[in-house]
Amino acid sequence: GEDGHVGVFDSMNGALKHRIEVTTGKIFTVARVDSQRVAVAGSDNSIRIVNTDAGKVEHRLEGHQGSIASLASSGGRLFSGGYDATLKRWSIGELSQSQQRIAEVEPSIDR
Repeated sequence: GEDGHVGVFDSMNGALKHRIEVTTGKIFTVARVDSQRVAVAGSDNSIRIVNTDAGKVEHRLEGHQGSIASLASSGGRLFSGGYDATLKRWSIGELSQSQQRIAEVEPSIDR
């Protein structure tokens, strides 16, 4: 939302489980990465991987020069599109606590 927070709700009882501060900017897009994680991005040019079970931001991915308007996840990859007129493909490995970095940006896909 506009306040830079991600809300995680328990769908069984409708109660708020976590309210996670992600950014001071606006969140424009979200994509499911796996059963415990989502990617969120927006006006601060960064993608954050949020663990919805733990209620915390685990990783920050940078590489866009403008707001990020779209995210999609498929086949172990995360795709992001931004106002900088680029589409980026991020290779996401096993997301574990032992890894320093979970993604390496691959060259941008030309328009």
